Amino acid sequence: MGWVSDKFLTRLAVVLGFQEAVGGVGLMLGPALGGLLYGLGGVALPLLAFSCLVLASLPPLVWSMATEKLEAAPSADDDNDGASTLSEILTVSELINASTVNSTAVTLIAAIGFGFIAPIAAPHFEDVLSAQIRPGEVGLLLAIPALLYAVLSPVSGVLAESKYGYKATMFTGILLLLVGFLLLGPLKIFGLENYSKGMWIDQILALILFGIGAAFAFVPALPDMQRSVLHLGPEATNAMAGFFNGMYCLGEATGPLLAGLRDVLSLPFVCFIISLVHLVYILVALYWYMSVKLCQSALRKARSHSSLVDADDPHTAPLLYR
Repeated sequence: MGWVSDKFLTRLAVVLGFQEAVGGVGLMLGPALGGLLYGLGGVALPLLAFSCLVLASLPPLVWSMATEKLEAAPSADDDNDGASTLSEILTVSELINASTVNSTAVTLIAAIGFGFIAPIAAPHFEDVLSAQIRPGEVGLLLAIPALLYAVLSPVSGVLAESKYGYKATMFTGILLLLVGFLLLGPLKIFGLENYSKGMWIDQILALILFGIGAAFAFVPALPDMQRSVLHLGPEATNAMAGFFNGMYCLGEATGPLLAGLRDVLSLPFVCFIISLVHLVYILVALYWYMSVKLCQSALRKARSHSSLVDADDPHTAPLLYR
């Protein structure tokens, strides 16, 4: 992530969109292939097959790292000078601003969904869709959000860099995830019966919203973070890349913990709790947006009033117009 942000800082949202599209293809193929291999050879076959794929990816990774090392490295004195300068100039407080706080919250909240759905998917679909649902069918259902994430990640990057903006794109993603969790439960107010066609539509719609919402929430988060600290230099942008990965991993680890609540609470209630977290973010974001707009409007009116007063004052009015 840090290497990508260094090489493509000016168009980071678009590049990350395509990078996440590749990751989305992996997320799409993983459940489907895992379910297929599990049906053919049990637990051992998918683990063995994917381990071989990981081993096959090591040679090109080692080669790329060796290529990077061939580039001229700075001297030890330069490193020491840079480290001392960084310690004197770059502080944690300088990295904290509205964009970094907003992107941190979005990344943490949205990543919960990735870790939450996988553990509860099979038993939940058995409860609400079909008691005889097969692992391959569960994998195909989980491929729906992964496919949409892969397709829409580049779109999210382009949209974030357009007039729509980074924060508006992330806000849209969180809103879609909120609706997705409400549908996944689903709440009793929807009046859906288990194993019915309406329940199938409900669950598929929830998975669709998860894929779209995740693409819109994740892709603009890191670029918006890094744009807000560009004036602090490349060390700050690299720090934001590492921090982003940390928040993503924290959210993905929190998801399975929340999924464990299914043992003591009903799944609709757990999904409702997660939806409330999304709702709190939405309300805070709307309050912040309205506050900023009101402050900007007040400042414009104050400047306009000040300019009118200065023009009427004979001591400050331009001599050319007197």
